[in-house]
Formats: sequence, structure tokens, C-alpha cells
Amino acid sequence: YLYAYRPGSAGTERLPLPMPSGAGLELFAAHNACGRVYVINNVTPLLFVLDGAGKAVRTLSMEKEGLLENGSVVFQVVRDPRRRALLVSVYGRDPGGSTFAQLAYMAHIGGALPGRRIFRFDEDTLELTGSARPDHPPMDMAVSPDGKTLYAPGVFHPEIYRFDAETLEQLPGLPAPPHIRKLVFSADGKYLLAGSYLDGEVIAYDAATERRIGSFYVTPRIEGLHATRQYLYIAGAGGIFRIPAEKIGEALR
Repeated sequence: YLYAYRPGSAGTERLPLPMPSGAGLELFAAHNACGRVYVINNVTPLLFVLDGAGKAVRTLSMEKEGLLENGSVVFQVVRDPRRRALLVSVYGRDPGGSTFAQLAYMAHIGGALPGRRIFRFDEDTLELTGSARPDHPPMDMAVSPDGKTLYAPGVFHPEIYRFDAETLEQLPGLPAPPHIRKLVFSADGKYLLAGSYLDGEVIAYDAATERRIGSFYVTPRIEGLHATRQYLYIAGAGGIFRIPAEKIGEALR
């Protein structure tokens, strides 16, 4: 089940998901956009699409489509509105890979991890329309307000990867603390904000120049960032915090 809270309601409601028989259940991320909810399941790599009423209307099995083996890690799903596409970040073995590649993956020989991917799917048909393969698996993704650049931080890697959002060609990255867990643009498009899982800080980059401006400490193990016109919400080990949007610049040091 996916639990949903509707503003003004007395509690949460359970939304059933059509899990295949024998599938391992570990819902890892949900993305709410334009009247739909996109949910990804870990280990058994599945993508669910729910309508505005919370009814599942489409399911994609990345294992059955030959994209990933069962047991793979699926980190995040994000919508690219300009291309009407869904971006999914994954870390796992490629089906049908060579025996050497599979053994290298299992033994981590030479850093061989053949399943580090960003997949792009058409949001209506769920057909694969593109992919990228960075050096480290990406934990999260964010598309720039102008729709030109895709940002994705590498897991336990001190860099935020950059890609051409149209071609998914990899571009020079941005230096960052290792293991940035969440990325979000401020509602006014002024900042790219990165939440650090290891040191509990939010790092701000100028969205226009990509220059690091500063950071501020919030809570250990930041797991979530969400920006509205009024507030920046931060979720971590210490709870859920909010900062007035107009105070972000003042908090930076």
C-alpha cells in the first residue's frame, strides 16, 4: 500500500498497488505531479502510475522489459515536464550482460558496476526514450527551471553530475559533499539546493551561474527537500523542518 494524506482530512488513506505475485515490496520513492502520482518499488524494480483519485492505472516492470535484474536498487523517479517524461535512477545488474561483466559487478573488480543508470520513459506510454550511465549511481535528480540541464548527485561521490536534459549527454559536474541525498530548485528558481545525508547541511548553488554560494546546518541524515513559494521543507533524522523561502539567502554562510 501507499499511504496518502489529503490536506484537511482527519488521517491517511491506503492506496492499493497491483504488486505481482512473489514480488518483494519496498516502496522507495513517490513523485506527485500534474494530477498523477509516480511510485517506484525497490528490489523488484517496478514503476506504478496512479491517477488523481489514487487508482493505479499503469505498471512498468523494468525486469520484464529487460532493463534490470530483480534485486536491483531503484532510487528515485522525477518528472521532466518539458519533455513529458519520467526520469528513474537505478543501480543494478544489466540483464543479458557478459559473464565477465556480471562477475566483475559481483566482485567490484575495477569498480565495475554495469547497472548505474538514469532511464527516461515517456510519461504516457512508459516506453524507454533515453538513458545515461554516470560513474556512480545517482541518488536523486532535478531538472533546471529552463529545462536544459539535468542534475544528479552520485552516491557517496563528491560530485553532482550534470547532463544535457535533451540528449542525456554527460557534462562537467559540480563539486559537492559526498552522498548528497536530495536536490531541489527553490520555487523562485534562484537556487539549486542539495541536502547532504552525511553532514546534515543544505548546500546552495546559484542556479544561473552554478557557483556554490554557501550552506547551513539543519539535521543529521537529510532525506528530503521540498520547496514551495512560502517555505523550504527539510526532512531528516531530527524531524521535519521548514524555513521561510525569503530567509534562505540569510541562512547561508
